[in-house]
Amino acid sequence: MVYSSDKIFIAVMTMAIAFLHYFTKATAIGYHEFYTLLYFIPIVYSAFKYRLKGGLTESSVVAVLYSPHLMIYMGKFTIDIVNQFIEVGLFFAIGIITGTLVEKEYKEKKLLESQLRKTAYIEDYLNNILESIVNGVVAVDKAYTITAINGYAKDLMDINSDIIGAFIYKIIRNGEILKRKIDEVLKNKNLIRGFEFDIETLLNNKKPVRLHIYPLKSEMKFDGAVLVFEDLKEVKEMEKIMRRADRLSALGEMSAGIAHEIRNPLGIIKTIAQTILSESKQVDKEGLEIIIGEVDRADNVIKGLLNFAKPESINKVSKNINNVLEETINIINKYSIKSNVQIIFDRLPDVEVLVDDTLIKQAFINIMINSIQAMSAGGILHLHGNKDSEFLNIYFEDTGIGIEDDKIDKVFNPFFTTKSEGTGLGLSITHRIIEEHGGYISLSSIVGVGTNVLVRLPLH
Repeated sequence: MVYSSDKIFIAVMTMAIAFLHYFTKATAIGYHEFYTLLYFIPIVYSAFKYRLKGGLTESSVVAVLYSPHLMIYMGKFTIDIVNQFIEVGLFFAIGIITGTLVEKEYKEKKLLESQLRKTAYIEDYLNNILESIVNGVVAVDKAYTITAINGYAKDLMDINSDIIGAFIYKIIRNGEILKRKIDEVLKNKNLIRGFEFDIETLLNNKKPVRLHIYPLKSEMKFDGAVLVFEDLKEVKEMEKIMRRADRLSALGEMSAGIAHEIRNPLGIIKTIAQTILSESKQVDKEGLEIIIGEVDRADNVIKGLLNFAKPESINKVSKNINNVLEETINIINKYSIKSNVQIIFDRLPDVEVLVDDTLIKQAFINIMINSIQAMSAGGILHLHGNKDSEFLNIYFEDTGIGIEDDKIDKVFNPFFTTKSEGTGLGLSITHRIIEEHGGYISLSSIVGVGTNVLVRLPLH
């Protein structure tokens, strides 16, 4: 059994005082009175260390050690002995009182520690809830001072430091909008839902959000407001993709009708030109050959337009997209080497996707050719990707000349091209192929830096 240093100290002191009592002459009353007072030290110390139980135990030990001394050395019953027995009672009184007070303090301390643990747990729990919410959450008081904010809100506002205590209207450029909306909530005691605007961060970024503001009550008083920000970036991007898809679908239907109407007279023109060329010797053969060549060129444009309007029927099979990309790179490799473009391919996650092998390769080739042609002086085409819960994301990232902002939304339109040659149907057909696979294609670009094309294909 291992005894603590406190118990050893109490035992040694108690035995030392008892030793002094028993080995001091009975007639030395002054010494014995002093030794009696010394007994209070281990009693109080024991009470402080072990509370009521310690005070009672040590008082009992002292009483046992002290009582025989009275009977042995005093010899007869006198008022002095009565006083000594009263002192024994005081041992118990001091032990009980001190132990009770310490016990009470101990329980209060434990209760306080318990409350502090609960408070810390609740605070951590609330913080975890705030951080788990996939929306930005900010709490402010009546003075527009931030009292709580989660990480998502900080990311939305491009903030990477502690801003508790800062004014909310000073952490973004257009903070006055928030101030006015908070005022509406605090004055009218009504909530605001679905207010859409662009956050303009101090880093000059604009981020579309949907804002909800709720009054914050404390003891039936309005002490501030809670602001919830929904990031609309993906929503806006999806709306843009859907609008583009609708527009291209309408263009496709119109293009199919126009193509059929033009193709028939072109066929007749070509047939007549060929007939005249073969039957007559007194005709401008060079002029007829030009007519036939231009008709063929127009027919190729119409074929491309029809492919955009009505793509081939899709025969989907389960394929590892890494194998499809490797085969596509092999097809395009000589062209890239000739153009002094290095293709870097980081393998994607090994997952199976349902694709039409021929059509998806055509889409990838169109994207890669556009990227290579954008790097007339050579460069790097980097293929990489990842996956989320629903889609496999494939990035085609080049170091080309880039595309101006006002042209990005037009690149998938039929006949739109920034090149001196070409029909401008390649990316339109690519968009339709990806759409037919249930996926999405989007593009981002920085002039002078490069372009990044994202293709998202649905997982099984």
